[in-house]
Amino acid sequence: MGSKRAADEKKSSYCSRICIGIWKCVILLCLLGTNFVMLYSLTATSSQHDHGSKSYSSFFSRLAGERSSKLQATKITSHISRVHHELELAQIQLVGIRNDLSSFLGRLDQQRDPKPRSQREENEDQSMLPENVNDNLNLLDPIPSSELQEFIALRDLPLGKHKLFQISRVASPVGHACAGSSSKDLLQTFMDYPVGGLCPDDSDLAQTLMLQGCEPLPRRRCFARSPNSSSDPLPFPACLWSLPPDNAILWTHYACKNFSCLGRHSSSSIMGCDSCLDLDKEKHRWVSARDDHDLVIHGVLAMKRGGLRIGLDLGGGTGSFAARMREMGVTIVTTTLDVGAPLSSVVAARGLVPMHVTISQRLPFFDNTMDIVHAEDIVGSGSMPAESFEFLVYDLDRILRPGGLLWLEKLACSYEMLQTVYVPAIDRMGYERVRWSVDSHNSRHVFLTALLEKPAYGRFLKAADREKKHPCLLQQFWPMQVRTCDLGVISTTV
Repeated sequence: MGSKRAADEKKSSYCSRICIGIWKCVILLCLLGTNFVMLYSLTATSSQHDHGSKSYSSFFSRLAGERSSKLQATKITSHISRVHHELELAQIQLVGIRNDLSSFLGRLDQQRDPKPRSQREENEDQSMLPENVNDNLNLLDPIPSSELQEFIALRDLPLGKHKLFQISRVASPVGHACAGSSSKDLLQTFMDYPVGGLCPDDSDLAQTLMLQGCEPLPRRRCFARSPNSSSDPLPFPACLWSLPPDNAILWTHYACKNFSCLGRHSSSSIMGCDSCLDLDKEKHRWVSARDDHDLVIHGVLAMKRGGLRIGLDLGGGTGSFAARMREMGVTIVTTTLDVGAPLSSVVAARGLVPMHVTISQRLPFFDNTMDIVHAEDIVGSGSMPAESFEFLVYDLDRILRPGGLLWLEKLACSYEMLQTVYVPAIDRMGYERVRWSVDSHNSRHVFLTALLEKPAYGRFLKAADREKKHPCLLQQFWPMQVRTCDLGVISTTV
């Protein structure tokens, strides 16, 4: 029994030693395999790194080559640009030499032969002018002042035909009426001045020419006159409702020499501006309705809900409408004429924008740019023939943007003229009558106040289609005006 137990123990010990040996062999094989795999991976990585290094080095060499090529191209381009610039300068110098030579030859011919030029030479000169310039050559007959000749002469552009404007010559504009018999002598007087010196004190002459249709006036090469002493203008907003000091105005051409005198005689000295110098009174205008025919600014602004930003005031006097609108954040340009008072200077002193033009001139604004146009008594004072009113209305329509407002205030005329001239001209515009009020308390005249809205969705749509597209924006602006909406149809009740 004891010998059998010893044999079992010996056998068990032998099996244990065999298992341990096999386990050690497995561990040894795993260790050797791991080392082999690691060695192989290191060898492969080294070869890839060497290949990548070669690729990177070739890439940078190519990059350096391209960079050097670009530098060379840049140098060549710079050299070409410099040569081109020098050629342009040379061309400009050649043009100057040619002009000087032509002037010299002209003076030489005149010294040799003081007789007038032949008809053939005049025809040659006229053939060089555009077709629409030949019609105004009576400006040169008789020959006007040398300064006027210098201004209206056709001139070639120094670099030839302009690629953007597609013109090769320029002409300075002068109003067609300047050639008329009544304006020609005045125009020559206007252009007779010392070049580079002080301009003559002739602002009344300039305005007379403008009112006769000589507009635009030619430019002059002299310095405009100014007051001998003046003070700085008031800051904003104090300047809006304050007249400038008397020493800030050039009073030469006015019967009154200060604002106190103008205030006492404004009804007789200022055309269509009875109280515009009384700023305390003007300050309350357009804020509250003085009668059933007045409009108020806050109602007009509410109608557009912030859509009024820039506009024009025709014949705005001293600029009170523009001042009130500026307080509301709207920029208004005011057209003025200095008839009996320095209205343009007053508008500028109030921190506003004056434009010294007559009402007959084509307005110098691009199409569809203005949000609102305000015009007060533009024809009632006799400043515009009734036949010209339609041209004016079409020009106002041109500068108004779609959905813009035309505000006519107290347009004075006879009842017959209102029905036969003004109403048909306005109705042809296709505007919506937001407000239409006719005051007939005067036996001689009626006064039209109207707020008209330019069509925003197409002028030639049917009225029903336009009303369907146009939203109702307002319920009540002023005491006698209510705009109501009923099933998509807009109606106006006065």
